[in-house]
Amino acid sequence: MGTSAARAEDRVIVLSLDPAPTPSAARTADQLEHELAAEGFSVIRAREDDAARRLRAERGWARVHINGDPSTGATADVWISGRDGGRRFRERTDPEGRTLSLRVLEYVRASLIELEPPAPAEAASEPAAFETVVADEAGRRREAETVAVFASVGAFTQLEDVPARFGGALGARYRLLPRLYAEARVARGAASTIVHRNERATVTETWATLGARLFVVEEARLSAFLGAGLGAYHASTSGHTHPPRKGQSDGAFLPLVMLGVGATVQVLEFANATLAISARADAALTSGDVTVRFAEEVVSHYGRLFLFPNAGAEVSW
Repeated sequence: MGTSAARAEDRVIVLSLDPAPTPSAARTADQLEHELAAEGFSVIRAREDDAARRLRAERGWARVHINGDPSTGATADVWISGRDGGRRFRERTDPEGRTLSLRVLEYVRASLIELEPPAPAEAASEPAAFETVVADEAGRRREAETVAVFASVGAFTQLEDVPARFGGALGARYRLLPRLYAEARVARGAASTIVHRNERATVTETWATLGARLFVVEEARLSAFLGAGLGAYHASTSGHTHPPRKGQSDGAFLPLVMLGVGATVQVLEFANATLAISARADAALTSGDVTVRFAEEVVSHYGRLFLFPNAGAEVSW
């Protein structure tokens, strides 16, 4: 280790708190500053929205943000800005600050082989390493998330001569690997009415899938993903159709395979959760179609191949 070669003024750590910190958070910050100063670090306090700029301006080694109330087991976000391009961690805080300070020191020492003074600012040809951390922030945040729930609204559309039907979907996903999630979804379309001569019928569609979501792009707060699932498609008819007879209803289940592509944009963080808006386009193929008849005359076909473009929101934690 080359810690002795580093000047104290070069070993800067930027510390920030929530805009209205709890007394426990303030005590934790004071203790953390004391522990780090004892190890030869210079601690600079900054507002949360100004911490990134201060880290670049001071060419510091790390940034620590304490959020929530440490007495209730809140977390601290730790950014390490080093020659390896930067890393991000999330650690539990403690009211005394001792455990957190030890973890911060471990992260700094693990990230930097030696704490040598950085190059003069005028000689630097590239942005500070913290900008790389910002670019990777979505991926680092994703690694700390395990579960997400989401809802969306969209439209059932297909190539057959059938009008688009509005619908909504609900779902949840669970992390299996850093970028791979198991995913379950269910969607239902609004009833559509078919009028043929003096007769009419309504058709209602529902589908459910179990599959996976793979994040292929993670850039700042924007992420792109691919989705796939297997499930079932159900269409029910009611009214004067054949089948069923007048005043009765009938339905059919068909196997379904679905592929999709989409993107999310993170818009808000609160406590340990993240709120994002999402847009997605799915294409589904069923094993057959549901035929709507009046008397013996075929009027419409539902299912077979249909699209489900949709947009909504998701919360992950």
